[in-house]
Amino acid sequence: MLNRLLAAAAAVCISVGAQAQSYTPRPVEDLLAQDVTYDSAIPKPEDVTGFASGQIISTPEMLHSYARAVAAASDRVSIEVIGRSHFGRPILRVTTTSPANQARLEEIREAHLAFSDPGRTAEVTEETPVIVQMTHGVHGTEASGYDSSAPLLYFLAAAQGEEIEALLETTVINQIILINPDGASRFAHDVNIHHAEAPVADPQHREHTGSWPWGRTNHYWFDLNRQWLPVTQPEAAALVDATHHWMPNVAADLHEMGSNSTFFISPGPVDGLHPLLSQAGLELNLEMNELLDEQFSAEGALYVAEERFDDFYLGYGSSYPGLLGGVPYLFEQSSVRGIIQDTERGTLRYDDKIGQQARTAIALIRASHARRQDLLNHQQAFFRESLRLAGENATSAYVFTSHDEGRLAAFLDLLAHHRIDVFELDRAVTASGVRYQPGQSYVVPLAQANYRVIEGLFETRVIEDKTAFYDVSGWTQPLAYDLDYAALRPGAFGQDAIGDQVTARITANEPPANSSIAYVIDWSEFYAPRAVYRLLDAGLHLRVIPDEIELQTEAGNVSMARGSILVPVAGQVLEADAIHELVSQRAREDGAVIHAASSSATASGSDLGGFSLSNVERPNVLLVTGESVNSGDAGELWHLLDHHMHMPVVMIYLIMMACKGFMNTI
Repeated sequence: MLNRLLAAAAAVCISVGAQAQSYTPRPVEDLLAQDVTYDSAIPKPEDVTGFASGQIISTPEMLHSYARAVAAASDRVSIEVIGRSHFGRPILRVTTTSPANQARLEEIREAHLAFSDPGRTAEVTEETPVIVQMTHGVHGTEASGYDSSAPLLYFLAAAQGEEIEALLETTVINQIILINPDGASRFAHDVNIHHAEAPVADPQHREHTGSWPWGRTNHYWFDLNRQWLPVTQPEAAALVDATHHWMPNVAADLHEMGSNSTFFISPGPVDGLHPLLSQAGLELNLEMNELLDEQFSAEGALYVAEERFDDFYLGYGSSYPGLLGGVPYLFEQSSVRGIIQDTERGTLRYDDKIGQQARTAIALIRASHARRQDLLNHQQAFFRESLRLAGENATSAYVFTSHDEGRLAAFLDLLAHHRIDVFELDRAVTASGVRYQPGQSYVVPLAQANYRVIEGLFETRVIEDKTAFYDVSGWTQPLAYDLDYAALRPGAFGQDAIGDQVTARITANEPPANSSIAYVIDWSEFYAPRAVYRLLDAGLHLRVIPDEIELQTEAGNVSMARGSILVPVAGQVLEADAIHELVSQRAREDGAVIHAASSSATASGSDLGGFSLSNVERPNVLLVTGESVNSGDAGELWHLLDHHMHMPVVMIYLIMMACKGFMNTI
């Protein structure tokens, strides 16, 4: 009955306009449209995957198999796993350069990093390579961004002639294939299961619509193109680490946009450039675009630049590399969302989109090579300017602390990904009414190479003359982590305040002493819910303390905030020794702050056996999902509860139908 109702509703709501179409994907050489010959020893995509580029949506496994096959056949290509997705899928960095450069790749990388060190002078010679990074597949639904990785790699590995050999002698190209394999896998499945021998161009066809939560985001439905600053996802950590590892001079992010659009290339609106980004880098971007314009003009293709996609948020792939002395590029091209699709601009073909992405990437690599010396000189000047700007800043350092070990550990991990030097505070400092104590606080001096990244993370700049933004406009990370933090002026901060350098903090806490009465858990720690849930899941009976108390312990009285969790020893399903082992595990593994009570009586506040304490029930979580739910909101909750708190989440799918102005919930 339900199926008949759905079918009837569909018949009323949808006007079908399908008609027979013919579609045979073009050979990879035609997609590339380059006036070169190719080495027959290098396999084509169809030789490895069984499908030509554009015949289906390639899965991450297909693209990885092809990259490995090319690396095995070519001495120009090497592969490294730089990380894994939430689902464990590998993320590859595929490096293409001349065979001679491949033999000394680490030497080239280390020499290149000297251009990012303001304390060193590196000479740009005729042989100094420029570094180009291509990030494929940030959004899984934007498939030409990652399917184009195969023909691009084929060209770089197989093209013959003096031009490509000269280019590879002084260029290192790192392709990230692909940064969002979990989302790409979902999207490929959605499209490919509806693949038809008679292709359907009607945009209403399920091939073009997919299913919630679609493939744009990663496993936990996070948008990875907003992750370059917060770095809470493993894919983002891999990408940020890889970018710092090579410090590319040009870093391109390959995307898609609406089907009725053309092709966007960076920059966005020039007045939308964040003040921390470099005007000199913007000028280089515009100069390189002259060479990309030649490519589009030769094809008779329309494109757009300097519109819509502003570079104000520093956590995009089109902005963050600009904080590292590179020139970031965003490619956005019209999407087929399948194999063929009818649009107001005619019928779009997927193989055309793959080819245009690859050809534009080749044009950008050539432009980078042509501007090689300018890009390298810019990189060196950029970091020297950064150090000068740090010296001119009215702030000399940032200090931060928190009572929460979990948040502190996560924030230090974030700063480590961004290659920011952090030190223990060596003497007490008072700033903005907060007393920062040594041993509990950390300091970040601004006078370091990644000054602009520090400011991007810490500053609370207010832009008064700009009110419209493409997307994110505020992202101060210490506030997001709920840390106490303050800017330190030179008069309040000196070298005597800097202790040892740190890169991480251990979240484990000391187990509590044995108690025959009860244990009390500090609820204010980030991972306290995980500890409490695990104790409840073990069958223990817990209670919540509604007020502030002075807990009596063998080590003295301890102040506990309202909401602390009581773990009685008596009346439990486990013996006292087993309970002590469980709470000790929670202190070690979850970083929970747990105290052993020496008396049921408290020095102040409710006694541990008081009438106002209430039971803590083991939660059973239901999360509503479906097309009426924002997948980002749902994913944030799922990630928090499942990934961080290790709590099972039951997700149900809510079906909503809208037709002729009225909505039914089924």
